[in-house]
Amino acid sequence: MENITKKLSIYFLNGILVLLPVVGTIYLLVYLYKLINSWGFYFLRIPREFQIPGLGFLFVILFVLLVGFIAKLWITNKIIQLIEHFIGKVPFVKGIYSTLKETIHSFI
Repeated sequence: MENITKKLSIYFLNGILVLLPVVGTIYLLVYLYKLINSWGFYFLRIPREFQIPGLGFLFVILFVLLVGFIAKLWITNKIIQLIEHFIGKVPFVKGIYSTLKETIHSFI
């Protein structure tokens, strides 16, 4: 009986180790999708009865692409440098901004 309990415990732990990353990833992706979709609907100001699933998500993706395109322009780079210069002057905000920027650049 003890041997069966031990094997069942091992099988259970193996199952957890296999399922946890998969389920966690799916949960995180669904959460991020819902969050981004709600941001899009918030900015689009579409009444709830007219909301099409995924429209808010599509809006946010298109907005990010537009910002990325604009960010590649020469004048935008100068504006970003100016904003970063002012952020560098504020002690607490400078720490947050630089940490986030370094973290994001490490992923890229």
